[in-house]
Amino acid sequence: MSIIKKTLLIVCVWGAVQISFATETEQLTQAMRQLDAVKAALLRAKTEASLENRQVQKRAVFLYTQALNDVATMKQAIGDYLNPNRIQPRNPKQLKTLSVDLTRIQ
Repeated sequence: MSIIKKTLLIVCVWGAVQISFATETEQLTQAMRQLDAVKAALLRAKTEASLENRQVQKRAVFLYTQALNDVATMKQAIGDYLNPNRIQPRNPKQLKTLSVDLTRIQ
């Protein structure tokens, strides 16, 4: 086995070991970064969809605003968990739920 292959194998194994030992906080922080990427992708897709909608009338429309609100809800929940203001039970009536259907048939 060449030195490059051995080095690559060691780097891959070391990366897998590091990922498996990531703490809950590190995993949730990574999820927050991924949600930021999802938000950016949704905003780009929304822009493209608005340009395409001018040219072609579609039967089904993706609800970008609702999807962005859902991403914000998830980010807020993770942020509240990672940085609690105070330790108290939550009022279940104040919990937000995600949208069920992000598409609407016209």
